[in-house]
Amino acid sequence: LTLFAGILLILPFTGQVYAYDNAILKEADTLRDEKSYHAAAELYGKILGEAGLPEETVRELRFKFADCSWRTKEESRYTRAEKTLRELVESREHDRWWAEANESLLEFYIERRSHNDEVKQYLENARDFWAGSTDINLARKRFIRVSFTFGDFTIQHWGGWGYTGLHSLYEDILKVADTVEDKSRAHYSLGMCYYHRYRDVKERSLAEKHFKEVIEKYPSTEWLDDAYYQLGQYYERENDFVKAVNIYLELLSHFEKGDSKFIDDTKRRIEDITSPQLRISVGDSFLTNSEIRFNLNWRNVNEAEITFYKMDLTETLRLNPQKSETEYERGVDNYTKLLKDVVESNRYASMPVAISWNKKLKDEGKHLWYNEDKGLVEWQMADEKDSPDPQKGILPPGAYLLLATSGKVKTYDLVMVTDMALVTKTAGHSALFFTCDAASGKPREGVRVKFHYSYYGDNGRWLWEEGNGETDSSGLFKVALKTSDNRNIHNKQHTLFACASDGTMQAFSQGNYYSYSDSSKTWWLYAFADRPAYRPDEEISFKSILRQYDGSVFTTQTGMKIKARIFDPRGNKVKEETYTLNDYGSFNDSFKLDDKAPLGEYRIELWTDDWRNHIANATLFRLEEYKLPEFLVNIKPKPRKDEEKTASYKLGDIVTVE
Repeated sequence: LTLFAGILLILPFTGQVYAYDNAILKEADTLRDEKSYHAAAELYGKILGEAGLPEETVRELRFKFADCSWRTKEESRYTRAEKTLRELVESREHDRWWAEANESLLEFYIERRSHNDEVKQYLENARDFWAGSTDINLARKRFIRVSFTFGDFTIQHWGGWGYTGLHSLYEDILKVADTVEDKSRAHYSLGMCYYHRYRDVKERSLAEKHFKEVIEKYPSTEWLDDAYYQLGQYYERENDFVKAVNIYLELLSHFEKGDSKFIDDTKRRIEDITSPQLRISVGDSFLTNSEIRFNLNWRNVNEAEITFYKMDLTETLRLNPQKSETEYERGVDNYTKLLKDVVESNRYASMPVAISWNKKLKDEGKHLWYNEDKGLVEWQMADEKDSPDPQKGILPPGAYLLLATSGKVKTYDLVMVTDMALVTKTAGHSALFFTCDAASGKPREGVRVKFHYSYYGDNGRWLWEEGNGETDSSGLFKVALKTSDNRNIHNKQHTLFACASDGTMQAFSQGNYYSYSDSSKTWWLYAFADRPAYRPDEEISFKSILRQYDGSVFTTQTGMKIKARIFDPRGNKVKEETYTLNDYGSFNDSFKLDDKAPLGEYRIELWTDDWRNHIANATLFRLEEYKLPEFLVNIKPKPRKDEEKTASYKLGDIVTVE
């Protein structure tokens, strides 16, 4: 009786201990589910301190404690949490907590963007475990969760390219998903995968199917607006702009501002697709007696008025009296800025018209972009069957504002017909202008030069100045440039725009100019592309090699960070990037220019990483629109010996021509 009574006393005590532990564990699990990780970790740690816990319970608690610890975002907990998770992953026991430790490490490293090579292995470990688990409900939930997590990681790491290898992952999710949210998300993700199949048209078309699946079958899920927007983007890429507009309108009918992040951009896309648009560009200057050519892009326009206005650049160039001397809009530093002022102020209305006509343009009402690059003769032909008059393609020497209008839409560019060139050079406190014959280089005397330049004032702000003069018998005109008295790094920097006119021929020059007092170490840049000329939509690959010269030796600045900008012929920035010089003092990159990019010469400009010092600049390549030459060849076969006149020939006959 005594022994039996002792057992009774012990059993209630033991039962109370485990009941107490289980209550704390349930409370900790609840806190973990609510993402109260700090409080949950404290309770898991408290239970771990108890003696005599079963080994399986210890594994569970060690995992949950480590998982909650790193999710608190307290860096002091990271090392211990990572160590515990790694021990669980590397253990021989491949149970549920081994699988969840793989998932936790996966997310831990994804969040820190580290151990990328190991992340995929953790994913495969967890997916393989849950795929073979007999606890179907739990396995489905965990399998889907870890799969989406890895998909998100890949996309964040690789951007849009990450989607290209994930379609099988999302197809696996669809096979086991049983909730509308998971199915909707998987279909949307598959749509994005196929949307990024740039080269495979057939597979890319599957994007439409999956986006529509979300819209039609899962309209109550959070992926509805994403599917609408991306389906609209897909239609735009396929040039089906009518469908794109309809889908965008559906999105707006289902969501209001604040309900979807796509509202503002959707409205912009509809406006861009449906509004009339014109874009005109002139690729080159033209020598006298050359046919003028230009390119026109249009959308939602069926007729445009095209006009050439005669300009005298030296008369047109002026400081804007409505702007203060420190405002950028006061002066002109490139020709597009000059034209913008002329058009927006309506000054062109008082300029003489050289030629003007209305041009019918193709428009099928489908919001498509159209593009034509033709000579002036062809542009003026009302009917392609008309006989061309070559003289209609030639304009007298001078500068012309080429303006195309359709309703309220305007587009413009500069046309130069000239045999004269203008060369400019600065040397810190002065500028030298040289006018000459573009072909022979013979100096031109008595040419009027007018210029604008900006410089840093004593207060550290840009100031504008204007000047003019005439070239001497050597074709030269020299002027002093204002600079700051402060000996800062900007005291000899200028932006300069100049134009010249002798009453018949005109020319202009533009650019940024720099001079440094430290002449003992100068930068030498050799920049080049893999081809001298490209067409729009072609990949442009380029390389730059930079050396520093001290007067006797060239040195390589290995590891130096530099800023690079690439400018189009109009002076607009098309690319900006930070590069690190390799062991050879070089860097390389590639990019594309679409069919809307202006034709002409593109240049690269290099700066120090803090933008405080200009290093060098160079011409990089030309963008040209290739057009096959058109020609007609007439041949006259000789008569056969047995015939007086030319007869017909059969395939395989030998023909002798006169």
